[in-house]
Amino acid sequence: MKDRKSETKRDNHTFTRAKMHVIRRVRWEKPDTCWVKLNYDGSSRKNPGVADSGGLIRNEKGEWICGFAKKIGITTRFTAELWGLRDGLLQCLNLNLSSVLIELDAKAIVDLLANPDYSNNVISPLVDDCRFLMAQLLRVQVRHYFQKANRCANALARLRSEQSSDFLLFNCPPVDIVDFFNFDANGLYLSRLCPEPVFSL
Repeated sequence: MKDRKSETKRDNHTFTRAKMHVIRRVRWEKPDTCWVKLNYDGSSRKNPGVADSGGLIRNEKGEWICGFAKKIGITTRFTAELWGLRDGLLQCLNLNLSSVLIELDAKAIVDLLANPDYSNNVISPLVDDCRFLMAQLLRVQVRHYFQKANRCANALARLRSEQSSDFLLFNCPPVDIVDFFNFDANGLYLSRLCPEPVFSL
């Protein structure tokens, strides 16, 4: 279904760009052999607002290694994402994990980490922490993926708001995310509506 049109002039021709939507099947993918995958998320009730983060680490078989949830305080959603990354990296290093694929649904964080010239007086110390921790890993990759394939991390970030402790570690999946975890472990797909631009004269 078309939901928006815009016009572009090129070589004396006017192109109409209509944004179409297509349904794509997405799922959580296991990391390669000898790698682990860190999925995390940060959230805030408003922006800025009361914020939490959470995430989990799984091995090449999709098995649970570690999970965490953190109460952050009042901050932006963007900053909460960075706290989630920092805490996830710390857990990887604490567990002596050397090859880590970081997968998240915040494209802005992926772009930030790819830009060594990024500077922001408010969050630069947190960004520097994340880059320092990443440098301690033998191998590290950062990849953006759809939110629907990040449901375990989303649920862990929301879980923190229901607990009294500021930071929680989980050696096994908490009951709140067992269904999501098993769904991922079984390689099941979800459908996602994705925009796809189409050009016409």
